[in-house]
Amino acid sequence: MQQLAKEKYKSGVKWLTWSAVLAVVSLGGWLVYTTRIQESSQSVEVRLLTVERDTLEEVINESGTVELAEQQTLKAPADGTVEKILVEVGDFVTSGKRLIVLRDPEAQTKLADHQLEIQRQEVTLANAKSQVTAAQEKLKAAQAEVEKLKSQDHTGSRTKIPAQRLAIAKQELNLVNLRAKVTEAQEKLRVAQNKLEADQKLFAKGFIAENELQNQKDAVRAAQAELRGTQLEVSTALLNLKNENLALERIESELQQEIADAESELAQAEVSLQDAVAQLQNAQTQVRQEAIALEKLQLERQTIEQELQENVVAAPVAGQILDILVKKGTVVTQSELLLVQGNPTEEIIKLQLSTLDASKVESQQVARISVIGPNPETYTGRVEEISLLANLGSGDNSGDSSQAKVPAIVRLDNPTGSLIPGSQVSVEIIIEQQKNVLVLDAEAIQQEDDEAFVWLIDEQGRVSKQPVTLGLEALTAIQVKSGLSEGSRVAVPAPDTTLQPGMKVTTVDSEQ
Repeated sequence: MQQLAKEKYKSGVKWLTWSAVLAVVSLGGWLVYTTRIQESSQSVEVRLLTVERDTLEEVINESGTVELAEQQTLKAPADGTVEKILVEVGDFVTSGKRLIVLRDPEAQTKLADHQLEIQRQEVTLANAKSQVTAAQEKLKAAQAEVEKLKSQDHTGSRTKIPAQRLAIAKQELNLVNLRAKVTEAQEKLRVAQNKLEADQKLFAKGFIAENELQNQKDAVRAAQAELRGTQLEVSTALLNLKNENLALERIESELQQEIADAESELAQAEVSLQDAVAQLQNAQTQVRQEAIALEKLQLERQTIEQELQENVVAAPVAGQILDILVKKGTVVTQSELLLVQGNPTEEIIKLQLSTLDASKVESQQVARISVIGPNPETYTGRVEEISLLANLGSGDNSGDSSQAKVPAIVRLDNPTGSLIPGSQVSVEIIIEQQKNVLVLDAEAIQQEDDEAFVWLIDEQGRVSKQPVTLGLEALTAIQVKSGLSEGSRVAVPAPDTTLQPGMKVTTVDSEQ
């Protein structure tokens, strides 16, 4: 009975288990069906953006004024009347070309008095020059006398000295040789005397014959005679050497006296030369003073002639005449504007930047220039100059004279020939440029807790938060440095739509 009860109990538990499993499966299917129905009914419509690679730029847009290089307005150098206008608008002129001629009808003349004064001064200068000529002749004669004395030849006396010194040297050498012979004779005598003393002792003992002793005595006497002869030769050589030295002293004394006499004559000639030089210098100084006085008179005459003659306004540089502001006969005052000139081979754009924009602009940054209007042609240039000083009310293009502006200049890479000086153009300065980078519309970037993210759409059409690292920001687009790859699909919800991770979305394509 217990075994039967156990089997029935196990059968009941198994039935209950399978019933529970079936109920869970049915409930799960119903929940899945219900969720999908709800998700289908809650799908949100978003715009679809695809991450692509592109070139991104940060730019500053400003309007500027066209000018030609070296453009300037020429002014009247003095009061006067326009006598001649030698150019027309559009003419190309070279540097220094006469453009406008002015005349001063009220100028007073002193030309005649100055001309007479100049003639008198020219006569005075001619007399001074004749004095210079005479002084030069005198100097020339003095120089010739000095050269003559300097060129006097003392060779005859000078050549005797080396010959005499050579004779002395030979005599000294001979004396050295004779003294050496004396030393040899003395040694020879000493040896003979020692031998004689030895032979005498041997003879006294009977060891040698008398004739041998006598022979040695003869040898001693011969050595003594030889020594005396050699000593006599030494004495003779000493006497000869003394005579030669005396002769050398006499020759040198004669030469010194001859040189002293010549130097005295040369000194007198050089004094005369210095006098002639001084006279010439005085005459030349007088000439320079008279010439300076004449030059001063001539300069005064030129000043008077300039007052009487035409005042000419010339082109300071080569260029083109852009505008003429006066007519023939116009009375002008000093510094009054006459005409405008510029160099058409180079074109520049003058800008007035806000201080905020100016802080981003640097020399040599690329700029794009276009005429303000529909479908304009675009030209390229570079920032050439940007001022370090801001100013107020300097005629900036915005019309707001109360805001500080920083002047800047953009030079076109090539002259257009079509931009009109003085006209307004649009200038786009490229502050930074990134090529071939991932780019996304700025409206796709979301912010949460100061962190940027986008809504990334997966293959099932569900969205998820994707953190991104941003780079260069342009006006409507931003560089994505990390977090996305080329081809990634990003959702842009409507302003009144809130997305949640995992939410199903319906996409509408949108141009990047």
